[in-house]
Amino acid sequence: MNTQANTIMKSANPLLVETINMSLDKQPIDSEAILLTFSDESRFGVSIILEAFVNLDKFTKENMLVLEEHKKFLAEYEQRLKLYDVQFKHDKERIRDLTKTVDNRINQTTLAQFFLSHPDLVEGYKLTLDNKVCYQGIVLSAESNQLLYLSLELENYFGSRNIPLAVVINGLKRYLVTIEKQEVYYRDFLLTVAYEFLSNSKTRKRNKISLKYLRDNMTDYPEVTANMIKATMVDAGYIEGKEKNYSVYFTQNI
Repeated sequence: MNTQANTIMKSANPLLVETINMSLDKQPIDSEAILLTFSDESRFGVSIILEAFVNLDKFTKENMLVLEEHKKFLAEYEQRLKLYDVQFKHDKERIRDLTKTVDNRINQTTLAQFFLSHPDLVEGYKLTLDNKVCYQGIVLSAESNQLLYLSLELENYFGSRNIPLAVVINGLKRYLVTIEKQEVYYRDFLLTVAYEFLSNSKTRKRNKISLKYLRDNMTDYPEVTANMIKATMVDAGYIEGKEKNYSVYFTQNI
């Protein structure tokens, strides 16, 4: 087959070969010019081959265009991925920095909430009438050793995270104000319960209220102990007494 093909190419008319090549290079291919170079007997067979070649050339070019579009899209997508990767690394570092900042910073609000769940650590601390923190009657400042002792205690819970003494003072103040607010609320609630019980008698006037009744009305506040109720009632002017069965009651001091 190779020998025959070589023989055909050598025997072919150079002008004919050049005409065919030029016609094939045109866009679109000049099929008519190519067919005219062949005899009538060969023209039908050549037309079939030429049509197949034209279709193949068209299909190849269309696929080349699609391939170029895909290459362009992949290049753009790769570029976007690089930008996303850079942004992701930046955001990850920023989140890590923020997390470190949050983890290492204790403010007065979080410290006050901590004291509410650990009241034993701040037993003995009070607020003076001019809203200063004192310990066993001594007003505290940032230089007070008592605050250093408390700060050392806090290390058992917060580790080596730095808590400035000013934050400790403000956290204590916020905690004590919260406690005072709660105590005022509990006091008002207890006295309201006692007043309504003693006033709402439809027969003879009631003159005493039991500790059990008051405790039953404070079940939503388990932190309010019997001793707290007793102290509140006595401070409000009620007189504490006991029945023969040793149950405690309170009467109004008239």
